[in-house]
Amino acid sequence: MIVVYVGPTISSEEVTSILDCRCLPPVSHGDILQLDLENISAIGIIDGYFEGAPSVWHKEILYAMDQGVHVYGAASMGALRAAELHSFGMQGVGTIFEWYRDLVIEDDDEVAVSHGPVESDYMVASEPMVNIRKTLQLALEAEVISQNDFTALINRAKGTFYKQRNWGALLSGARWEVLLDWVKTNRVDLKKEDALAMTTKLVSDQSKFDQALRTNYLFEWTNVWDAAFCSIRGDASPFLSVPDRLVLEQIKLEPAVYLAIEEQVLSRWLSNNPDKVEAGAEAKEALKAFRAKNGLTMHAELLAYMQQVDLSETDLVSQMEREGSIMAARKLSGDLSGEIISALHQDNKYAELLQIAMAKEDALQQAEISVSASKVKRGSYLIWYFERILGVEVPYDIAAYATANGFTGVAEFDRILLKEYLYQEHLSNK
Repeated sequence: MIVVYVGPTISSEEVTSILDCRCLPPVSHGDILQLDLENISAIGIIDGYFEGAPSVWHKEILYAMDQGVHVYGAASMGALRAAELHSFGMQGVGTIFEWYRDLVIEDDDEVAVSHGPVESDYMVASEPMVNIRKTLQLALEAEVISQNDFTALINRAKGTFYKQRNWGALLSGARWEVLLDWVKTNRVDLKKEDALAMTTKLVSDQSKFDQALRTNYLFEWTNVWDAAFCSIRGDASPFLSVPDRLVLEQIKLEPAVYLAIEEQVLSRWLSNNPDKVEAGAEAKEALKAFRAKNGLTMHAELLAYMQQVDLSETDLVSQMEREGSIMAARKLSGDLSGEIISALHQDNKYAELLQIAMAKEDALQQAEISVSASKVKRGSYLIWYFERILGVEVPYDIAAYATANGFTGVAEFDRILLKEYLYQEHLSNK
C-alpha cells in the first residue's frame, strides 16, 4: 500500500484520481510511527504541520526508510524534508525540492500557508512565497516587470508574515495594476504542480516498490528516540499488555470519562509532588479556555455569567488555579498509562471496557475489515464522531483536541476513531 499525506496543497481526490493510495491529513510528529509499516511500500509527503502540532521528525522518516519503505517528498513539508534527507535515500520531486536542496531558498515560511480545517477542504487564505517567486519570475521573463521591480516585490513579500501574504496586498496601488491583471491569468501554483509531479512519479516508480528500500546508513536507536517511539506506538510502559492498550483506546473515545479518570490520577500526582508545579501561566490558559468554551469574549459577559451561575471571584480564581495545576501536572508527569489502568481497575470500569474493546477487535477481524487499508474519508468519521456521538461541532484544531483529550497525537486519534467508525458501520450493516 502507498500512503500520501495531503492537505491544502492538493486535494486527496486529485491524488487518488492518479494514484491508487490512501490519503492521510498533513503529517505531524508521530504520524509515520502510527502506520503499519510492514504493509506499506511507499510514503509520499506533500503537506505537513508547521505550527499547531509538532512537525514530523527527520528520524521518523529515516526509521521508515530503514524498515524498507520508499519515501518521497514534494511541494511543502515534503520538499523540505526531502532536501534535508535526500542523501539518505528520500526521493525529492519538483522545483521547490530543488530550490531547497540547492539553497536557493532556506526558510520554512517559503511553503507555509494559512488554511482552514479539513471540513473546509483546507481552504487556503494566503499565498505561499514559492508561488510568488515563480510567478514573478515568469513576469520578469515576459518583461511585464523590470529586474528592480522583481527584487522590490520579492523583498516586500518576504518581509510580510506568511499568513498575510496575498496578491492583493502585495500589488496594492496604481503602480501595480497592470501586473495584478497579468497575475490573475498567469499565476503559477508551483506547490500544486510539484505535488502532481510527485504523484505521477509514484505511479511510474511502483515497480520498484516490490523490493524493500536499501539504505546506506546505520539507524541509531538512542534513548530519546526510544522514549518517543514507545510513547507514540502506545508502548510507553513495557508493563502494558495488549488488553491494557485496548482498554486505553476504548476509554479515550469517551472524553468526559477519560478526563475524569486522568484528573484523579493527576490529583494524586500533585499531592505527591507539591513543589514541582507553579501553575500561574497555566491558570491564565485555563481561564482563557474557560471563557472561550462559554463564549465569554467580553469582561462584562464573564461577570454576567458568574452572577448567573452564582460563581464568586474567589471561587473562579480557585477553580482556574486548580485547572491550571492539572494542566501543569499533565506536562510534567510524563506517561500516565499505567496509573490510568490502575484507576480503571479501582473504579471497576476495566472489565466492561475490555469486553467492548475485545468484541470490536473480534468483529473487525472476522469481517476482515482493515483500519490501515480503509479509504473512508476523514471528514466522514470526524463528523460522525463529534456531531452524532458527542453532539458537538467538529473542533477547528484537531491536533489540539487530540492532545488535550489523552491521545498521543493526531495519528493515534485518527486510528482509534476510524476503527470505532468502521466497527459501528459494520454493526449497522449486519
